[in-house]
Amino acid sequence: MIQNMIELIIIFTALLLSSCESVEPIQLNHYPVIQSFGVQGSGVRVGRVATLYCKVTDEDLDSLIYIWTAPTGTIWGSGGTVSWKAPNEIARYPIYCRVEDEWGAYAEINFEVQVFPAESFSWEWTIYNSSNTDLPVYSIDYIWSVAIDGLDHTWIGDEIGDLLKFDGTNWSNWKLYNDATELISIDIDGENSVWTTGGPLTKLDGETITRFSRPNEYPPRNAVIDQDDNIWVAISGLSGPSKFDGTDWTDYDLLGLPSAIDLAIDRQGDIWYTADSALVHYDQTDWVIIEGPVPQWNKSIAIDQDNQIWVATKSHELAMYDQSGWTFIPTPFDNSDAFINDLIVDAENNIWCACDGGLAILDARLAKSFGIEAWHTVLTADNSPIPDGYVSSLAFDSRGNLWGGVHAYGASGPGGGGLFMISLSND
Repeated sequence: MIQNMIELIIIFTALLLSSCESVEPIQLNHYPVIQSFGVQGSGVRVGRVATLYCKVTDEDLDSLIYIWTAPTGTIWGSGGTVSWKAPNEIARYPIYCRVEDEWGAYAEINFEVQVFPAESFSWEWTIYNSSNTDLPVYSIDYIWSVAIDGLDHTWIGDEIGDLLKFDGTNWSNWKLYNDATELISIDIDGENSVWTTGGPLTKLDGETITRFSRPNEYPPRNAVIDQDDNIWVAISGLSGPSKFDGTDWTDYDLLGLPSAIDLAIDRQGDIWYTADSALVHYDQTDWVIIEGPVPQWNKSIAIDQDNQIWVATKSHELAMYDQSGWTFIPTPFDNSDAFINDLIVDAENNIWCACDGGLAILDARLAKSFGIEAWHTVLTADNSPIPDGYVSSLAFDSRGNLWGGVHAYGASGPGGGGLFMISLSND
């Protein structure tokens, strides 16, 4: 009897222990915790875009949902960092962010963003033209191209085949083409040699001028230099671009590509070029032709910090291709003043457009969402010191200052063209 009782106790104890081992402890859910929040920088100017952030930790590593709201302005994006387009009135505006985990636990925060007045365009300008230099009028007042070399020297190409260099104090001049030839483009290679188009592809190395003529062909229209110092050249009438390695030419006539108008190189080293009715991409292996909804591209192409492709059209629009499709944005000028001659991208992903009517600046981040409202600055001869000819070419120096050339065609009087510099750096 006693033996049977002992056996029952042992069995009961074993069952009890077994059942205890199979019960998992209850896990309590923790609330998300907001670590930091606010706006990048001290605020934002009217009509511009601010970056809002809310950094959150969750002890349980749950999936989090961010809910952003603002009674005024426009928020887009998702997650812990979003963008907010500020209203056009100066004030402090409330922003609300709620962060929820998958179990419904949440954290929330309210904060304000200061919206400041628009830029007053109090940038420092420097103008060089026939009114304040001894340079010939058809050199300094009729500029076609501008480039900056590795020493921050400014190079300009003029109406009469001259190449000029400005080192900040002195001017130098080389006669590359005849007086009837416009020096269309300037590019600088890794050795700081200067390459030009307008006449035959030409190289200036120190004081040595070398021309690389190709018989029975039109002169190159534009060029770009890759990381290996190959010169990619757009030549009218040829299939695709041509590549010149300093000695030999490589053509792509057998591929049936459209003729190149202007070229650019992206961050991966891929070649992009505009054609009369297409955008063409070369990844060093394959050529891909991307049809454009609007035919007849203008000569200008640029690639922004997000690898979006920007192209000027002859219908006075700025077109953006983002690997999925096209976005078209009218320029903020009327009639012929809207013609875009050059494009350049700054470190903040603004697109600077050299137009017949002046300078226009577009925030690339806003293009798809806001269209024509993405233009945030327009500079003309009426609201800035810019000469009143058409702006032909743009380049940034190593300090972030903008240099531009103005062609005096259509100007109201002498000195209507010239070279300008806008001091944008903080030094």
